[in-house]
Amino acid sequence: MFAWLDEAVATVVMGRSSAPRVAPEGGFRIRIRSVYARLVEENYEFSDDSYTALGAADVAWQDAVFVLRQSRPLMRRHTGVVLTVAGRDRQGRWLAVAMIELDPHRDDQYTVAGARYLDDAESASIERMLKG
Repeated sequence: MFAWLDEAVATVVMGRSSAPRVAPEGGFRIRIRSVYARLVEENYEFSDDSYTALGAADVAWQDAVFVLRQSRPLMRRHTGVVLTVAGRDRQGRWLAVAMIELDPHRDDQYTVAGARYLDDAESASIERMLKG
């Protein structure tokens, strides 16, 4: 379902990218603190590589932030050091945001590696799962 993730991970880990930068003017970094279940706190960081990957995928960084901070319900998949979160963006489209743990010894600290909009079949699958 997330075959694009391997390329996104390679982009962040190896620092390679040919896409134009789409960071907000001034190129600042965003840190998002998210607390769920009242016991776990997560920090999401956007680097220059994050903005480059989002721009290459035609995803506005504001939509990625919206999914991580405000979108509900969310689908989460945590495999090893990779966390993928899917939720609806500001226009109601399903968006998957992929992140990598910054340090395997410090849980819940992630950098955004990329994102993509889900196709109709993937969106329908999530809708069926949410309905039970």
